Amino acid sequence: MLKDDAVYVYHTKINTKPAIEGTVWQWHQDYGSWMRDGCARPDMATFNVMMTDTNEMGGALYMIPGSHKLGRIEPVYDESTSYKFWAMPKQRMIEILKSSPEPVAVTGRAGTCVLFHCNVLHASGHNLSADDRWHIYVSCNTVANKPQLGPDPRPDWVVSRNWNALPIEDDEGVLKAA
Repeated sequence: MLKDDAVYVYHTKINTKPAIEGTVWQWHQDYGSWMRDGCARPDMATFNVMMTDTNEMGGALYMIPGSHKLGRIEPVYDESTSYKFWAMPKQRMIEILKSSPEPVAVTGRAGTCVLFHCNVLHASGHNLSADDRWHIYVSCNTVANKPQLGPDPRPDWVVSRNWNALPIEDDEGVLKAA
């Protein structure tokens, strides 16, 4: 997908949304933050691994199909939620929502994985359900696109300094029917 086999883990996080109180993530593109880390190109993607069953009421991730084709959209620094980050300007997001396919709720059983490009517009709402929602996100970057860190970079637990390519193993054993 990234057109380069030399890929490393850029960033990981666990996103927990406790029952009833799990909070919102504003509409954003991940590359809006990652370019500020010094990554020159959007040669990046994220695996979302659902650790619990996820439904719309549980604060599902929403994506706008095809939105990565819009390219990078200049974000604004959003401080309206508990996690402050680079999000879409409200008026621009309204324009995009009116001219794009309907957002899709990413739902599934525990163990479901979704891979998405760093320019896909995505967001999630509050967890209004009686069940906790847990997702693990593993973001990958090409080694050739490693960040050119500036004088005051985000900490290494946010932007990895381990730029060693992940080994590529033979997948024959994985593909055999059980």
